[in-house]
Amino acid sequence: MLLLAGHAFAEAQIKAEVDKKVMSSDELLSYKITIDAQGLKLPAPIIPKFEGFNVVSTAQSNSISFSAGNMSNVISYVYVLAPVKTGKIKIEPAQAKIGEKNFSTESFEIEVRQGKAPLIKPTPKKNQAPVSPKGATPKEEQYTL
Repeated sequence: MLLLAGHAFAEAQIKAEVDKKVMSSDELLSYKITIDAQGLKLPAPIIPKFEGFNVVSTAQSNSISFSAGNMSNVISYVYVLAPVKTGKIKIEPAQAKIGEKNFSTESFEIEVRQGKAPLIKPTPKKNQAPVSPKGATPKEEQYTL
């Protein structure tokens, strides 16, 4: 059984994507992290600090599918970000430990150009340990079949 679990985690992947790489300070950026692995329990990712952005909202979705006796679990975290400065802002990679392997996403460089409205003041950052979207707890599970 442990051998099967080890093999299942070998199929894991984590990826991140943004909806734009050049934006105005008037716009919002969508940053999405997706973890895809076999098994019921997937870890919450360690997200980047999003320096240069305020987190406006978060969302989480989870999908589990069964095919030919195999189960696939996909969990996505979406962060909507508002820029607090102009220029080139780097978003560092997100990370997750799945089984005994460490995975990380690519980093992104976002160019923020001054828009018509003034920039939003940054909100004070609290200690940024691994973050899950608001309301999510490690025991909370949502199934879509």
